[in-house]
Amino acid sequence: MKKKIHKLVVENIVSGYGDMDILKGVSINISQEEIVVIIGPNGAGKSTLMKSIFGLIPIKEGNIYFDEEEITNLDTQSIVKKGISYVPQVKNIFPNLTVQENLEMGAYLRKDNYLETMNDVFKLYPDLVEKRNQIAGQLSGGQQQMVAIGRALMIQPEFILLDEPTAGLSPKMYNDTFESIQKIKTLGVGVIMVEQNAKRALQISDRGCVLVSGENKLTASGQSLLMNENITNLFLGGNE
Repeated sequence: MKKKIHKLVVENIVSGYGDMDILKGVSINISQEEIVVIIGPNGAGKSTLMKSIFGLIPIKEGNIYFDEEEITNLDTQSIVKKGISYVPQVKNIFPNLTVQENLEMGAYLRKDNYLETMNDVFKLYPDLVEKRNQIAGQLSGGQQQMVAIGRALMIQPEFILLDEPTAGLSPKMYNDTFESIQKIKTLGVGVIMVEQNAKRALQISDRGCVLVSGENKLTASGQSLLMNENITNLFLGGNE
């Protein structure tokens, strides 16, 4: 039997903080086994988009659908149960818990045995195996990011939202992080990613979305955006 491919569709959403609208009618869509990268200048609304999808910021207008089901403004726990996980840029681990305890916290909504999933996380991030009993806050920045992404994978999500997953990492560690994101895609998980290293992110993406001032300016394949001279000059200069 052919596996169902889930879809996440965001249609014309308006959201922000208080009376200030940051997103002014943004639309994106993603299927499982895709990587979609959100790029744009600072203040464009990239992180606001991620938080809006995950139920952390109320949506004033527009709709979000998981397959055919509307999930607009569902509470975060309900969104997690649907199969969507989120890794924020900061404060994304429990620093006083061990690596293994962090992963166990990621599985808190599961009623089944999650040990196989934990083993999959350790296969994805073998550096964490020998550190599984170490306090997560004592790890390097790159290892903490592994823990954060690993914890988000513990619910066996259909989609994972990554907000600046390589921020503050060394060049080697951000290359390792991009490699792990490609592996996550092969596990059948759709990835929506906001990323400062736009050129590298687009190289591994299926599609990219350019946000400017809270609006979609361009959506195209990652390769098309890499070849677009205007995009290169505006957003990709200086990235390796």
